[in-house]
Amino acid sequence: MTNIFHLLSSLRKRWGFHYDAALLLALGLFSAFAVARHAAHTSAVSATASADTLPTPVTVRAPPAGAVYGASSVATATTEVWPRGARFERLADIGRGKGVVFTPDFSAPENRRFYERLGFAYFEGADWREVLAQVRAYNRAHPERPIDTLILEAHGTNGHGLKLQAGDAPTAPRSYVSIGGLQQQLAGAGLRLCVIAACNSGRLFRPEIYYTLNTRPGDPLFLPATRGVVNAEPDFRSTEGDVRVLYPAASHLEAANEVYVREFAPLTVASLEGGSGGADGSAGSAGARLVISDAFIAMLLNDPRLALTADGYVTEKSAGASAAAESERLVQRFIALVDETAAREYEATPRDAKGGRR
Repeated sequence: MTNIFHLLSSLRKRWGFHYDAALLLALGLFSAFAVARHAAHTSAVSATASADTLPTPVTVRAPPAGAVYGASSVATATTEVWPRGARFERLADIGRGKGVVFTPDFSAPENRRFYERLGFAYFEGADWREVLAQVRAYNRAHPERPIDTLILEAHGTNGHGLKLQAGDAPTAPRSYVSIGGLQQQLAGAGLRLCVIAACNSGRLFRPEIYYTLNTRPGDPLFLPATRGVVNAEPDFRSTEGDVRVLYPAASHLEAANEVYVREFAPLTVASLEGGSGGADGSAGSAGARLVISDAFIAMLLNDPRLALTADGYVTEKSAGASAAAESERLVQRFIALVDETAAREYEATPRDAKGGRR
């Protein structure tokens, strides 16, 4: 199983295949039970509740205790993570004021260097308490340029809990956090938005697990919490938090993409290397790889198809995912944006600083 899993994991990233989907398929190859569970997932979430469901939820950030809401909801307004039409003059402007959290098994060796070169604060780990403590510490240490938006590249675990992990082995470092627990941990940290890029993230907002996760959901993706579960304190309510937690209103599997540094223009490669790489792309880490999700790119590009919301929740699981062609289109647009920014930065650099025009 391990060999097949690693094969699936290596293929998922550039072709719209998320880790959770790869693991579920790998499990399914060896377990009829897992196949049955996966086949039972719905392919989409209906925007309209059927006649025998409860009413569609009203606009809420979190359900108060005892309240009952409908089966699903859709965004009523799109929240922009980056200003629409933003133009970046320097690579470091792209991620200014933003942080990104990566689950270790979803990352790549060059991730930290790449995101930090683009101006992001980068966090990676399998323990939510440690990672969120690092976020709080970062803002305390950088009052002149704090993070106001945190993007979470984590696992949705079929909507049973937001997961960070170092691998798929049962004993691997791994932890989960509820939405309420996330809000409480980030309260007072100086953040404005926290955006979840994870599979079936709308299900994480269900009232029954909003504050306290069910640690026995009977799902093969919910592996042992070797580094614990972070829930909200019993007396905490979301109205006490100062961070809005957003998710894509359409429930689906989030696709990830593995991108080689050499896919960027030679000038960009040199800029990403901090001037140490060659302009022909032959030096430095041009052969290195990084990971970026479709959702992350869509936020950056203000793609109209990505509707982020903090309202309501989703109950049904979805096995639907972006087509490979759509993921590739987003990647190419992202590469073009970074290349254009690197070119502008180079043109604005004094001649002496860049050693003469190439």
